[in-house]
Amino acid sequence: MAAKAAQFAAQSSTCFDNSFPISPNSVNAWQAWGKMRRPRTAFSSEQLVQLEKQFSDNRYLSRPRRYQLAQQLSLSETQIKIWFQNRRMKNKRCPSSTPAPIHTSASSSCQ
Repeated sequence: MAAKAAQFAAQSSTCFDNSFPISPNSVNAWQAWGKMRRPRTAFSSEQLVQLEKQFSDNRYLSRPRRYQLAQQLSLSETQIKIWFQNRRMKNKRCPSSTPAPIHTSASSSCQ
């Protein structure tokens, strides 16, 4: 039993074994260990205009309206749903309806 525990401790002390195809110093090594992340969606200006217009009309979308908007903008329903969630949080953090002035510091998130 003690031998098995010592063997386990020796194996678990190293994060990478020799059979792993990516070196531990690789920039993208973290991707191989976890779920591959989806690249960030770059919304077009037309999509953003439509999304903002819908948000100004109603902060929450019904399921049929979300489906319709997704078809219209060539986006998935999940992308629409997440955009609205993020936009509501932005509105909560920065409730002013006027655009904030552009700051040179990176700490301003209300732009």
